[in-house]
Amino acid sequence: AAYDLMKHGYRVEMFEGEERPGGALSTGVPAYRLPRDVLYSEIDGLVALGIQLHCGVEVGKTKSLASLHKEHTAVLLAVGLQTSRILPIPGHDAAGVTGALEFLWAANHKGETGVRGKRVFVIGGGNVAVDVARCALRTGASEVRLASLESTDEIPAHPWEIEEALDEGVIATCSVGPEEVLTQDGSVVGMRVRECLSVFDEAGRFAPRFGEGLSDFACDVVVFSIGQAAKLDTLISGTDLLVSGSGQLVVNGADYTASVTGIFACGVRR
Repeated sequence: AAYDLMKHGYRVEMFEGEERPGGALSTGVPAYRLPRDVLYSEIDGLVALGIQLHCGVEVGKTKSLASLHKEHTAVLLAVGLQTSRILPIPGHDAAGVTGALEFLWAANHKGETGVRGKRVFVIGGGNVAVDVARCALRTGASEVRLASLESTDEIPAHPWEIEEALDEGVIATCSVGPEEVLTQDGSVVGMRVRECLSVFDEAGRFAPRFGEGLSDFACDVVVFSIGQAAKLDTLISGTDLLVSGSGQLVVNGADYTASVTGIFACGVRR
């Protein structure tokens, strides 16, 4: 967004909450898929073009959005979806349950995810779920299982990603849905799944249909990789910005204007 704005002649100042720039490319995408020297070289090129980049500034905490709004002609929010969705099934709040984004952040920034010698159960079938599974192996997990609603032929991750994950030792368990996180003394000891007979209805809409069959798998860590959600409370504190019932900014999809004049948002579906 900053690059496009500069091409149109705007002077751009950019604020990044992390200590290094890159957003999800830095915090979420593993280095084996996107080498960091390549990423940061690209960003250095943008800075050389004139972006004024401020890292370690978390808008809403370090600096308020209201103050940015006063200091600039316009403010563009390009924060994405910053938190993982966790299904509210029994045991979802047990010690050992985490979300994909938080897991990948730890893998990318610390090189340690707390799974060394442990059995990891990843819920999800997309590319992010596969990234989680492969990072779990790389950070010392003794066993990693990837469980998806979809059948082997329907799993949405890229075929080559799945093939590489299987070659590395990830165990795929398809056509199952999460039923319950099994716990003991408040910690994860297993995952119970229910057979999934179909994922989509006749019109191709997402409408999973489940059977009676249940299976239990022993594990120590459960990672949900079923999508992301917006986390805006702190960011928009002190402003009159409106948020929808789903927790996302209310934005005019035609011109990307938010509910406060001079504030815009990108990544909006038309």
